[in-house]
Amino acid sequence: LYAVAEAEDLYREALEAARALGSARTATLAASGLAELAAHRGDFPQALQWSDEASEYLQRLEAAAGTLLPEVPAAVRLIRARLLGRLGRTSEALPILRQALAAVQHATEPGALRERVRCRIEEAHLLRELGLLEEGAASAQLALEEAEGLG
Repeated sequence: LYAVAEAEDLYREALEAARALGSARTATLAASGLAELAAHRGDFPQALQWSDEASEYLQRLEAAAGTLLPEVPAAVRLIRARLLGRLGRTSEALPILRQALAAVQHATEPGALRERVRCRIEEAHLLRELGLLEEGAASAQLALEEAEGLG
């Protein structure tokens, strides 16, 4: 519990510094981290607010053609899709998750591959929630195959 509180403090400090310095990249990562922590403690409305902020910074970065590792936009969008799914907004979540998958679809770096597996797992959950059981099973199978490829 102490580590979570400490992580939240560090993310908040990083976000404040990023805002002051105008660093959209750092702000994206910090707000996304705060979203994950809020979701972890079950505060989904707050998690969604942090996710909104992370998404706004990500859009600015992408519009400015900022350089990002492919797993960064994938992770930000995965967090948002996961939150929307947990809030019962599955039909909103799936297109966002598909954007996340597109960001890492052809990536070969280990971090991007791990993010793709995480996206596939969430895709399986969302598809199941939508009643698309065969598609969900196929996504789960892809996640398993990709995870085995990571070693």
